[in-house]
Amino acid sequence: MSLARSIGVLKHPLQNLSRLAPGKSIQHPPKAMLSKIAAWWRPVGENKMKDAEDDLLKRGGDSYRSLRVGDEKTYLNTIELPAQTENGNLPVVLAHGYGAGVGMWFRNLHSMSENHRVLAFDWLGCGASARPKFSAKSTEEAEKFFLDSFEEWRQEMGLEKFILCGHSLGGYLSSAYALEHPDKVEKLVLISPVGIPRQPEKTGTKVPVAWKMVRQLWDWNFTFQGVIRTAGPKGPGMVENLVGRRFKFQEGDDEIKKAMAAYVYQISAAKGSGEYALSHILAPGAWARKPMCDRLPNLKMPVAFLYGDNDWMNPQWAYEVAPTLKVPSRIEIVSNSGHHLYFENAAEFNTKLGEILAWQPK
Repeated sequence: MSLARSIGVLKHPLQNLSRLAPGKSIQHPPKAMLSKIAAWWRPVGENKMKDAEDDLLKRGGDSYRSLRVGDEKTYLNTIELPAQTENGNLPVVLAHGYGAGVGMWFRNLHSMSENHRVLAFDWLGCGASARPKFSAKSTEEAEKFFLDSFEEWRQEMGLEKFILCGHSLGGYLSSAYALEHPDKVEKLVLISPVGIPRQPEKTGTKVPVAWKMVRQLWDWNFTFQGVIRTAGPKGPGMVENLVGRRFKFQEGDDEIKKAMAAYVYQISAAKGSGEYALSHILAPGAWARKPMCDRLPNLKMPVAFLYGDNDWMNPQWAYEVAPTLKVPSRIEIVSNSGHHLYFENAAEFNTKLGEILAWQPK
């Protein structure tokens, strides 16, 4: 073989494969094999996610129905419970926080449905809702990604007036929605909401290299969910460890812990979408880029705040913002609980939330 021809073979090996191996063609792995490898590497899917969701929800009772509301690109996964008593009370809508979903409310849904129709939904791009490509480039666009689809959902569900309850990032987004649609929200309930205070002013202290790296990864949208997807078969174990640290479980909660871990894995390892809004809405350290302390004074409806007594969201922020509001407000603390107070002390949380739902401020 001449030197020129040898170089040609090296530069274009696939193009020349048939010449190098007469009578043989390139063999691609069968699709079935690739599917099996993908399922082994990341065992997720819509059916598995809904099964994990049902496994949690049924631990609180089975008198709910599951809905998919909206078109194929923007549908919101929804759980609905009818009111156990016909009393004319307004519906209650539950909005989960970052990295969570409707399944997290399994200890609260039936308590709330004693006197209210209850609707829990997954934000667009989260949980079992549609997961479109996330293309927002600003805080305003990131908020719009969630709020526009929620408003479409409200119209589809025929809700003219309702009580809106949001946890953590769901509290932030619920606040933004209430400010944008004050005629639709009768009462706003913020459960350990993120994004109330302003970020403290920077001092002349030198920023550690490690923190600079964290900020850069944050701005690059490096998410926990992305780590779980990349971890392959080690992902479920990583989530189980995270769930054990993130939630406070009681003695005898082993089965619930396993069910929670299975659910969190499914909603975390699915296609990335809404999770990428985080860096547009919050700066590193969970400081809001558009703090709610500057926006909540424009609320037109009563607002209640709920925190755990061991909450990493500081209730002091609510105490500081309350005097600036032009509407009635109240602040409640749930004992023996942290950021996930609705789960960690569900009995007391349900009692206090019930009191807030019945609250008729003058």
